[in-house]
Amino acid sequence: MNMTQIASEKSGQEVNSGKILDDLLEKGILSKSDFNQISKHLLNELLDINAFDADFNELTKSYLEKINFSELKKSIPGEHKIMKDVRKGKIKEITSVISDEKSFHKYICRKYFNLIKEPKEVLLETFMDASNDLKKIDETLLGIRSKIEDINKNGDALQIQEKLPIFYHYKELNEKAKEKIINFLKNDIERYALDNSVDTLYFFKTFGDIAYSYRWNPDSYIPQRPDALINKFPEMPYPEFKKVRELYKKEDGSEFNQYLADYITENDIVLAVGDLIEKHHLLDMRKEIIDEALTIYENGKKIMFSNTVPSIIEGIFHDICILTGSDDNILLNEGFQQKVNRLEKIYGWELHYEYYSFKFRLIRNKVAHGRLEPTEISRTADLLLLDLYHACKLVFHTKLKFNQKRFVIEEFNKDLNEPNYKLILEYLLNSDIEIPVFYGLQQQIQVMESTLSSDKFWEYLVDELDQKSEIKRQGINAIVKKIIYKIPKENRCKELFKKIGKIEIDHHLTELYFKSLTKHYYKGY
Repeated sequence: MNMTQIASEKSGQEVNSGKILDDLLEKGILSKSDFNQISKHLLNELLDINAFDADFNELTKSYLEKINFSELKKSIPGEHKIMKDVRKGKIKEITSVISDEKSFHKYICRKYFNLIKEPKEVLLETFMDASNDLKKIDETLLGIRSKIEDINKNGDALQIQEKLPIFYHYKELNEKAKEKIINFLKNDIERYALDNSVDTLYFFKTFGDIAYSYRWNPDSYIPQRPDALINKFPEMPYPEFKKVRELYKKEDGSEFNQYLADYITENDIVLAVGDLIEKHHLLDMRKEIIDEALTIYENGKKIMFSNTVPSIIEGIFHDICILTGSDDNILLNEGFQQKVNRLEKIYGWELHYEYYSFKFRLIRNKVAHGRLEPTEISRTADLLLLDLYHACKLVFHTKLKFNQKRFVIEEFNKDLNEPNYKLILEYLLNSDIEIPVFYGLQQQIQVMESTLSSDKFWEYLVDELDQKSEIKRQGINAIVKKIIYKIPKENRCKELFKKIGKIEIDHHLTELYFKSLTKHYYKGY
């Protein structure tokens, strides 16, 4: 917590405004108090009077004495014009706020707590939003259960195969969203209200502007058939994508088919896939079969290509799962859907879960059973080529820790004259990940390893600690433990632990520090 600390004659200590605010939050006082009441809790610690018993004149008089307002008003010989203007600005502001009780307490809350809204107002607004969201979810679930009941009652095989899995998916999605909102209301709403009442309070907020994931896009929780094109044109501007989608929906598909063929040619998709194979060891392991598939496609054997690609994509997803720590023996006994479920936890929306779970599965089965109509053959092959391209690009995403580590190694070695030691900390976060010789990074890795023993790196760690941030203290403590694992005889670890002092491990703060190290990662393919 990075809060203002104010000298207090009453205690002989510094008044930590962050601790005061945390205490009010923990006791449940903050969410019931207005600016007036919150301000008095700080003033009661700061001033030599009881802020709750004093009238407004006593409060302002004692406060002005505490901040040496009379000294502030005195002109300073030789004072620079800029500093003089700043001082006059402060005088004008303080003079203004002490003339009105409401303005004064709002000023105190902003100056010492960074509060720009009353937490109780944010809490009430958030509670109303959450209640409305729960109502919407209940209505959606009611509709979903009705649809599932109708499909099961009618017994239509096609609907059972195509629609039922989708409705079950959205049922689970909404049930989880409901559970998260209820948990938020029980445990986190007061902290969220505080986070969103401040200007800059913490080094990192516990919450962002969005209370829970449902509020990002409630419409995405309403059942809908998966979009067959959603993963095909990731960099296309949305207005153009809408036009392409309309072409796809036309009964006469000739215009869309021509657009698709032209898009693949103009963007050199076959060449782009081939280029990616050369740049990542996971794809290099499947180089032979991917190259053969691309050759088959270019030779016009679209049915054979369409039969081959789904298996290649499943193999790529399998390899990504292994790279992220899944057991190969377990994966071999799992179907494609289980692998998609695993990857969704890593990639989130960028995997396009609904497409691979529902649409891709149906396309794969249709191709495998030879049920493609002659008019569908070319279109299906072209769409599957774009699926293959998307799957290959997922391999390079920096949401995979393996790629994070590669990125950090390359970034650090770009400028060794002015080393970015923060990148060394990022490197340590992924110290258990091995980088194959395929990438030719052995020398760069050695440079980073040797940097761990350099005096300047350890000076950097000390500087981090000297910033008196509890988040950094927790984070550096965890980082030093990783260094001990790598360099057991590094004596400076002991010295730094002494500087850190006795510490009660806070995994939440440690995680916030780690997130601060990786927040700038880009998409990476």
